[in-house]
Amino acid sequence: MGSLSSSSLFSQEACNDFQLYYINIPTDFTQTTLYSVEINGNDATLTPELVVGSAAHIGLSPEGLVYIVAAMGKVSVYDPTQNTVSEEVEIFYNGVRVENTPSIVVDPSNGDLYVASTSDNAIYIVEPLTGDATLFTETTVTGGDMVFTNDGSLWIINRIDDTFRNLSDGVSTFSVSLPNINGVATLADGTLIVSNDGSTSFNLIDPTSGEVLATTISAGITFRNGDLASGCVDSDPGIETDCFASEVVEFNQGLQTNGQPVALDRSDENQALGEPDRINAAGGFVSLGVGGSITLQFEGAVFNLPGNDIKVYETSFSGNNCGFGDDESADIELSSDGVTFFYAATICRDGEVDIAAAGLNYVTQIRITSTVGTSTLDGYDVDGVEAINGCGSIPGIETGDCYASEMVEYVQGIKSNGSPIDLIRTNPLEALGEPERTDEFVFVTLGYEGSLTLGFNGGVPNEAGDDIEVVETSFGSPGCAAYREYADIYVSVDGLTFYFASTICKANRFVDISDAGAFDFINYVRIVNNDEETTTPDAFDVDGVVAIHNCMEMPGLVISNEQLSEVQVAPNPTVGPTNISFHVAAEALTTLEVYNMNGVLVETIFHQNAHGNQEYRVEFDGSNLPHGLYIVKLTSKNEVAINRVMIHR
Repeated sequence: MGSLSSSSLFSQEACNDFQLYYINIPTDFTQTTLYSVEINGNDATLTPELVVGSAAHIGLSPEGLVYIVAAMGKVSVYDPTQNTVSEEVEIFYNGVRVENTPSIVVDPSNGDLYVASTSDNAIYIVEPLTGDATLFTETTVTGGDMVFTNDGSLWIINRIDDTFRNLSDGVSTFSVSLPNINGVATLADGTLIVSNDGSTSFNLIDPTSGEVLATTISAGITFRNGDLASGCVDSDPGIETDCFASEVVEFNQGLQTNGQPVALDRSDENQALGEPDRINAAGGFVSLGVGGSITLQFEGAVFNLPGNDIKVYETSFSGNNCGFGDDESADIELSSDGVTFFYAATICRDGEVDIAAAGLNYVTQIRITSTVGTSTLDGYDVDGVEAINGCGSIPGIETGDCYASEMVEYVQGIKSNGSPIDLIRTNPLEALGEPERTDEFVFVTLGYEGSLTLGFNGGVPNEAGDDIEVVETSFGSPGCAAYREYADIYVSVDGLTFYFASTICKANRFVDISDAGAFDFINYVRIVNNDEETTTPDAFDVDGVVAIHNCMEMPGLVISNEQLSEVQVAPNPTVGPTNISFHVAAEALTTLEVYNMNGVLVETIFHQNAHGNQEYRVEFDGSNLPHGLYIVKLTSKNEVAINRVMIHR
């Protein structure tokens, strides 16, 4: 079980801005409405904020963001101040989808999102912007809700018998005489507020004794399978909760337009850090000079949300008067890894930037370059850079050490003018192994009408999100729109039949196997230059291909730290009938399936509870199946074991 931190954020003294939300789920599970709730005496005013459209539950972050978790395991983020909702992402734990999630809560001390699943009888801590989950604890989940009390304890409520159980001490419990509890939150004074299916009023509970208080709060609507969320959002303007550029990575100051150095009081690069002054004051900014640049690091990851994501503050004493001959403009480049930067926009004076323009999901650094056309003496001035929607944790995608390792076929194309590709660009072996990610001739060029087919030393698993990264080389790392080199990506299990997955470019270089079909894994990738979208002389260059989630050993994959479960096939090859034996490490619901090499399910042979370390034998008859190779997949709890069977005519 994970650890909990103590918190007193719900006390009246510490709470500057208490917020309460209720989401109502009608009986037909459509038009689910999120309300903000204001309590006045014995009455509550419910103001509609958002229509979700499906059954969902909510939690409130310390920053005032509402996490919306659909009952079938998808999470999105609603920002009430911007009136924006992020795209839904699926919740996955160890590559397995987390479903049936009726109870969620946010830890007010650190913002962790807790999600409970009735399917898994487990509680997970979920990253709301990526859907990545880590196991907090295994426990009985029966609906109801979860709540943090003002002493920092986490409680889970059993909807069946309306019992409150303390997960922090593992001992304390109390039952209340309120039926069908589906929403619980903590008020600013520590009292618990409860919603019950079918009721028209909120009830109040003393968290220390479990006593239901006589006072009720009329809501004016009938509660249906809803949920409550509350928290303290510090709205004191003296306390900054926003995210700003916090570190200077590189500063290359240019000269004044007259060729002289920029004045000393305009040359302190640290003036670009932290919250912008937003005033025309000498010494409160840094001037880049003509052609100069500054690269800044944010406090965390700035994610691509609807609308603009970053604002650059510039200081110009004559005001923001672009278009009148004394413009100060800058080119904006963004990076998620601090290595490769992609052009996003050119701004004048204060300017906002949409991360989507760079083709990235999130960024950690921004590079601001004063454009050569800037006509003022000192070039572009930087007062500060703000992440409009705040920062989050940098996603921890740790790629394994599996890369494309076999060159299957190289079809060398031609240049846009019809001439051959330069010899230095035509070695397909340069696309094998770990990509160098440098501006050197360590890649292979496809050319127009060209393609490259590569194989992996193992199966590339189809897991949550992107599975493959295709690294392209364009000198100077321009963005997709600035240097148009595009390729179509196809994937294959057997190296014979390929399925289209997506079209990529240098900045948008990640591929989700799911876009090609319902494959559990693939072994081959084909990269075909997109002759219509590409406009450069030599077309798409391939530096390497990365299996993001590492590779699977084939056959006999076991996704665990050690081989605990296994599946065997005999006879193999077979003319049709064969025996499959298997065992699992621990008692669990177990599924044994057979897929063809296109990733299509052929037959489910076994789907029931299996005992740990007990051998099972089942017969599979493939007499009616075509000649070829088939995949036998064993799934049990968090383990997956794979073998192959050849049906030979």
